[in-house]
Amino acid sequence: MSGRARLAAVVAVAIATLAPLGCASSSSNSNSDAGITGSGGGGGNIITGSGGSTGAGGTTGSGGSGGATDGGGTDGGTGTGGSGAACAVAIKPVSSGSLDGVPAGPSATLRVRGVLTGSPQPASPTWTWTVTLVQNTVSIPVTTPDPQEPSVVQFPVTQAGTYQITVGAGGNPPCAGFASATSTLTPTTSYWVRLQPPHARTDLPPSEAPISATAGQNIAHAFYFDPALPVSIDPADTAGDGVPSYVLVTSPAHSWSREGDTSAAAFTTSLSDTPSSLYDVLIVPIASTAGPLFAPLFLPRTSAPCPSR
Repeated sequence: MSGRARLAAVVAVAIATLAPLGCASSSSNSNSDAGITGSGGGGGNIITGSGGSTGAGGTTGSGGSGGATDGGGTDGGTGTGGSGAACAVAIKPVSSGSLDGVPAGPSATLRVRGVLTGSPQPASPTWTWTVTLVQNTVSIPVTTPDPQEPSVVQFPVTQAGTYQITVGAGGNPPCAGFASATSTLTPTTSYWVRLQPPHARTDLPPSEAPISATAGQNIAHAFYFDPALPVSIDPADTAGDGVPSYVLVTSPAHSWSREGDTSAAAFTTSLSDTPSSLYDVLIVPIASTAGPLFAPLFLPRTSAPCPSR
């Protein structure tokens, strides 16, 4: 097929034309009359997480007892309200993202911080720390990297196992807490890898995928570029006249984006054509003193497969 087919869709006072190169027709989503056309699968699902639960409030104290009726006694006083959670110390990792799977080795260390929670809390707590390797009940030396921050300590993690951490924040009232940290000699770390195609291959979008790396093991992972869909975005007004605009194409499924403008010609690019690749398209008309003003146009979750031929 020669040339580029053009599809105009009216949305409010602006028209956005989104047609694949060499594709004569397209379909639009339910939220907009405009769509990105091309071959490909259906859109992915949107999953909404549930909110967290609400903590329970403190208990209410009971009222005082009434005075004796025969003696004309006075009424009892009103009981005080109950207090919230008792003071405690939460132990948070500082040098690691978690207390689980901490890397162990001859020079490895773990740094943690004590955080006061609940109420009331001591105004000037005195911090005391103990760490024990559970396997052999060996006491592990604890140091304070910054004397001005006694709530932060570190200790060596030379062996794989479980380290029992206990902390006390002496004062009035005293607070305490404990936690366990597990260590391993073969830690695993996750990475997000993105491959950019050669500069000459403008028809290919980037390829990206998560990989896991385990200490002491080689990584073997095959990467493939997704099928590409060439698209063209050419905004126009209701009369069919071009409207120079800034164009931004993003997707929740990808960490990369595509942007450009239509000042000199239609914006063209290649997008990943996979079932999960739904795109958000933002079109912002470039203001001109010689013509009318148009509002920006946003096309969420846009995908319109081109019919097979």
